Amino acid sequence: MFDVFKKLNERGSVTDELLIDIYASPELRGLAILIDRPFRKTLQKLELDLNDGHLIFVFEGEKKDLGTPLKEDLVPFFLERDRVKFNVMDMETLTPVESFIVPLSVREKRS
Repeated sequence: MFDVFKKLNERGSVTDELLIDIYASPELRGLAILIDRPFRKTLQKLELDLNDGHLIFVFEGEKKDLGTPLKEDLVPFFLERDRVKFNVMDMETLTPVESFIVPLSVREKRS
């Protein structure tokens, strides 16, 4: 269930502190980000940068990205919404123990 996104750039990555997976359902047009534990700081919002395909996690006074660009087939799921649901998962039972929603903004491509 969990794909560990590897850090492929010099920016700080959220995967330095937790496991993360993005679940998208084409049938339901659903999207959820699954994490194995709560973030250390409160997540204020997400930003999707269409210039490089990176998903940026915005905390108070700090930004971290996913560590690798989103897969192209996931981008439309993000473009369809202005909020994203997170589920903190129990790794033994693979069931959600906590859910929360954060706003999403999109950085358009530069010409």
